[in-house]
Amino acid sequence: METETVTEEVTETETEAVTETQTEADIEYSVTLGDPVTGTLADMGIQENDIVVLYDNDVHGGISSDKNYSGSDTSLGYAGLAAVKAEASGITDKVTTVDLGDAIQGSVVTTESNGKDAMDLMAKIGYDILVPGNHEFDYGMEEFLSYAQGTDGKFISSNFIDTVSGESIFDGYTVIPYDVDGTEINIGYVGMTTPETIAKSTPTYFQDEDGNYIYGFSAETPDQLYDTVQASIDAAKEDGADVIVAVGHMGDRGVESDWSSISVVANTTGIDVFLDGHAHNVIPGEVITDKEGKDVILSSTGTKLNNIGVLKLSVGEDGEVTATTGASDAYAEMDEAVQEIQAQYEYLFVKVGSLDYDLVIYDPETGDRLVRVAETNMGDFLTDAYRIQAGADIGFLNGGSIRANIDAGDIVYMDLITVMPWNSETGVIEVTGQQILDCLEMGAHLYPEECGGFIQPSGLTYTIDTTIPSSVNVNSDGEFVSVDGEYRVKDVMVGDEPLHLDQTYTLAINKYYAQEYGDGMTMFKGSKVLDPAEGEEWKIDHDVPYGQGRITLITEEAPEEVTEEVTEEATEAITEAVTEEVLEAITEAVTEAVTEAETK
Repeated sequence: METETVTEEVTETETEAVTETQTEADIEYSVTLGDPVTGTLADMGIQENDIVVLYDNDVHGGISSDKNYSGSDTSLGYAGLAAVKAEASGITDKVTTVDLGDAIQGSVVTTESNGKDAMDLMAKIGYDILVPGNHEFDYGMEEFLSYAQGTDGKFISSNFIDTVSGESIFDGYTVIPYDVDGTEINIGYVGMTTPETIAKSTPTYFQDEDGNYIYGFSAETPDQLYDTVQASIDAAKEDGADVIVAVGHMGDRGVESDWSSISVVANTTGIDVFLDGHAHNVIPGEVITDKEGKDVILSSTGTKLNNIGVLKLSVGEDGEVTATTGASDAYAEMDEAVQEIQAQYEYLFVKVGSLDYDLVIYDPETGDRLVRVAETNMGDFLTDAYRIQAGADIGFLNGGSIRANIDAGDIVYMDLITVMPWNSETGVIEVTGQQILDCLEMGAHLYPEECGGFIQPSGLTYTIDTTIPSSVNVNSDGEFVSVDGEYRVKDVMVGDEPLHLDQTYTLAINKYYAQEYGDGMTMFKGSKVLDPAEGEEWKIDHDVPYGQGRITLITEEAPEEVTEEVTEEATEAITEAVTEEVLEAITEAVTEAVTEAETK
């Protein structure tokens, strides 16, 4: 009898377990898109059984609301994120934290510490999932991979590959189970990184010593990228994912359209939510459609932690997804850690000069970023510094290297670093007129879209005929190959003389373009380096309203009147202020400040 009783009990237990397993397996989760809510966690109505995904993108060293250290006076900072995470964790135990790339570069704190101080703060936050952005590679491949292997969070990217073996460097996805009122639901997170990374980071970091690419992003064609992402979506579902959340550093608009998050969704199936980075756009929640016409919600938080993304997954019979941004002010402990790190950089507030007018990269009235689509007086000032100090014929600086305004008044050393936070190295190369023309054309090929490679010049003026479609040919890595039709760039003048394509010129330019081919500027490969001399080091760039009419735009609406007004005002101000004596004085003051800081 005892044996029979035991057998009966076991059978009942097994039956219940099998029934429960079958019930969970039979659940078909569908995602309904809720309306986005901008506000706090309370505004979102988060409940105990909700799954909460906190996400940020393109923090770019925005560790606090002190713009001297972070470049933003509106950032919620890591203290704010820590507070939101603590608040969410007090409501539900189902909280996942995601960084969507470009976190460890872009402010004085990250520049001076090679990203380490930002990494330390991120470790205190405790990220669960991280996606490599293009700027994660700015300190070199070895440095980034070492960081990725040492972090407690999990880096994922389906398309970041070893091109020799074809294998992914990281897992393409991860599946996280959540217990919702006794029922397990699995969320599959699928990662991806923009193929623009190679051109927008440093191309040589992805090559071996012979210049062969040994790292890539599965993007020889758009279809290869889409197939790679689709494979990770399918694999995540095979591993039990009930809902797919794409986490990407791709960009929605203002990027190469084939690589955008919108194109990825439109050419794949299975994604329910896409959390995106790279384009710096604020998207609380936008509905886009996938390959089969299914609605997918797209969200992005902008940049500098000015917003903190919150994805709420409320699990019911049909399921709901609500995306929103929010913040909390309960961050005293985290703020203290931030302040300790900032205190290390007080020496950077040494005065190095003063200005009677603003140097700008943003339109003073609209706030639009101009430096990637038009000439600015900041671009004029910096390229004059490049050219005059080097004694070169021409000075070039890409708009993407210039990151902030400088207001009229006293200038401190850190103002210069905030404007140019990359620690870029500068020198002089010998180039032909054809290389100059190709560089200008590449910089103008996306106009009127912003382009980080838009060229701010010194010693040279040029016209962009925007009525001519761009015929620039780039490869799958975004690198310049050729111009296959009529040039948009016209009337290039070097001083008072037209540019001669077969003549050689001396060009003051950063090493990022001269030898690392950033923004895809491959036309400078093999150019002779005149300065620095062999065996010497390249110089750091920050140690050494509108512009002066060096760039003219031809459009169908022909804005001659606006261009005249802007040019007259800015020319008078910049001509009075930007002289060789001013540049020499600033350089001397910077050198003294750095020497004093190093001595301390």
